[in-house]
Amino acid sequence: MAEESILNTTKTTIIQTPSPKDIGYFIADIISIASVYKDLVVDDKGKEEAIRYITAAFDKWLELVSPIEYIPGLVEKLDKIIKHPFWDIIPELTEDLFERILIESVVFKEELFKNNEPIILEALAETIQAHAIILLEKLSGDAKAAEEIVLETINTPADPSETIRKAITIIAVALTLSLNKK
Repeated sequence: MAEESILNTTKTTIIQTPSPKDIGYFIADIISIASVYKDLVVDDKGKEEAIRYITAAFDKWLELVSPIEYIPGLVEKLDKIIKHPFWDIIPELTEDLFERILIESVVFKEELFKNNEPIILEALAETIQAHAIILLEKLSGDAKAAEEIVLETINTPADPSETIRKAITIIAVALTLSLNKK
């Protein structure tokens, strides 16, 4: 009898899952592209389709920054001042800054779980707080009210992690409310 030799080979396939940061960039790009498309399209059906794309991409972004912190009274305060849907403010805010706010929210949320040095968290907290104020200012058209709400809500906690969480909550709630503004 002849001996049979069976060659066992293993094939390894590496599938790289995109990081939340990469997904955040992708989502921000989709929202920017769809908002430009919405501005270029002349018929209502095309505009509605663009808004559906924007909303679907935004929902994915919300999944990345969730869970968000519950802050009593925040929805009511923001709803009183927000006047514009976020896709209408992108040209005024600039696409780059809008995308940066979306991506920072995802990346900074991840940084909270990495136990970074306090000085790094403080820098992140200052940045996201400033961007929350700018975003609210553009959504509301009222710089003073935007700054008051952000500063009152964040209330300068000693812990920069809390500032980051609250600023991300403000951004997420503000953008969500702005979806219903026409």
